[in-house]
Amino acid sequence: MTTQADIVTIAAALEFRRAESPTAVAVDFPAGDRRLTFEEWDDAATCLARALTDEGMVPGDRVALLAENRPEWMIVQLGLARAGLVAVPVNTHFRAEELSYVLRQSRSRMLFLTESFRSNAFLDSLREIESGLPALERAVVIGSASEDSAGLATLQDMLLAGAGSQTALPAVSAGDACAIIYTSGTTGRPKGATLSHEGVMANGRLTFERLGVTGNDVVTSIVPMFHSASYCTCLPGCLATGATYVGLETFDAVEMMRVIQDRRATVHIGVPTTFRAMLNHPERHRFDLSSLRVGTCGGADTDPALLEECARTFPIPGVVQVYGLTEASALATCPDPTAETRFATAGPPLPRYEVRIAPIPGEEAAAAPGAGELGEIQLRTRYRMLGYFDMDEESHATFTDDGWLRTGDVGSLTIDGDLVLNGARIKDIIIRGGENIYPAEIESVLHRHPGVHEAAVFGVPDDALGEVVVAAVVCDASTTAEQLSAFCAERLARFKVPTVFFTLAEMPLTASGKIRKVELQSRARDGALQELAGSVS
Repeated sequence: MTTQADIVTIAAALEFRRAESPTAVAVDFPAGDRRLTFEEWDDAATCLARALTDEGMVPGDRVALLAENRPEWMIVQLGLARAGLVAVPVNTHFRAEELSYVLRQSRSRMLFLTESFRSNAFLDSLREIESGLPALERAVVIGSASEDSAGLATLQDMLLAGAGSQTALPAVSAGDACAIIYTSGTTGRPKGATLSHEGVMANGRLTFERLGVTGNDVVTSIVPMFHSASYCTCLPGCLATGATYVGLETFDAVEMMRVIQDRRATVHIGVPTTFRAMLNHPERHRFDLSSLRVGTCGGADTDPALLEECARTFPIPGVVQVYGLTEASALATCPDPTAETRFATAGPPLPRYEVRIAPIPGEEAAAAPGAGELGEIQLRTRYRMLGYFDMDEESHATFTDDGWLRTGDVGSLTIDGDLVLNGARIKDIIIRGGENIYPAEIESVLHRHPGVHEAAVFGVPDDALGEVVVAAVVCDASTTAEQLSAFCAERLARFKVPTVFFTLAEMPLTASGKIRKVELQSRARDGALQELAGSVS
């Protein structure tokens, strides 16, 4: 008898769910009352896979996907998986320059996209950069065609073409590449973590098993579908258990609470920013959230007191702190939702994941850190990424000789083996509301501004977002904060644009000539840095 543990691809998991409960609701987007049963989802994914195969796409080809959370996203995700193609989810905040890099670096042959989302005109960005994308052969619009997308095929066109096809689909193996999910790189450019079918499917199954999720559960999530926490954990977890996924296009505290109430959601996946937004919202008491049973909260700024308060007053009694990263196929540790330590620690590793604490690089240590001692969090698992796409040197440097993944995060282990996050990071990274931001990328942009001579980007604490991005610059007297903000906004996603620009006559340097960011952060917190003139609002 086939069990979920035997199923190692997300397409096979969807087939299994269709056979088990074809008419059960798999996907539910309350806005517009859009639903998919497992049977409908499987039919649409199969049609798309056949249409793509008929167009000459072959296993291993990369196909990018740029869209907000919506049922069609999940159809494309499963259609690509069924055809053996490698999905390249794109951050919906990306602007033209960032989109160009991801499409070029991945050598994507096709792009599925919505025309726009909020203030980000995806189609305009594509037209701005398409002449520099020699590998990109075709763009397909998700949603109804408009005058702006005239001449482009739509997802509906592809589904109709596939419905009339009987093309045999390729066999897909557990170790085949499933997705390339981009994480920001310390060099200033994102790196594409290549994940396997087995890793993606296992992460969702193992996490949901640890949480006790079943086919009777209703899962809500604030995580965008381009994130590994959605792609590798939430959606495969729902397929593994048969739980219903209830989605929103984007997070809104009131709308999320309304959905939890109306759909009687039992599981909620969020980050500290969104948990705090709902907990402190003045309208929270209008909603009945008592159906919630378990949930996860991940992020370096997770506050145990916040989780304890959410458990008591949402109420969401089984909320837990979790830890993971894309290179490990998302989550690596997760507590039992009844464990007393679930607020203060990120719990023990999932099955087939190992965690150890290693000496921090550059610091002398006579022995590996013991229980309660700080060091670098390192992970080992068969479900780790296959490597960074087309970046062999970076891939090699990410792992130790004995196969441990260097996370760059600082933490410790309790005597019982639970992971405790310190909040510090060896890698130069800012986490703003759950989004990973690498200062090197922003510094690279600022250094291209003609009025900037030196730039240092770093994070400062923020009650709502955990951290926000600020920049210190040595610049010409005529340069204003408004100019630098606009310059960055044209080239970067808005969440990466510094909220404050400080001006200095010279940067504080180490003996080796490196900028002392720790000193800049301390001076910023103490109000000892001068803000650059000109509003950034």
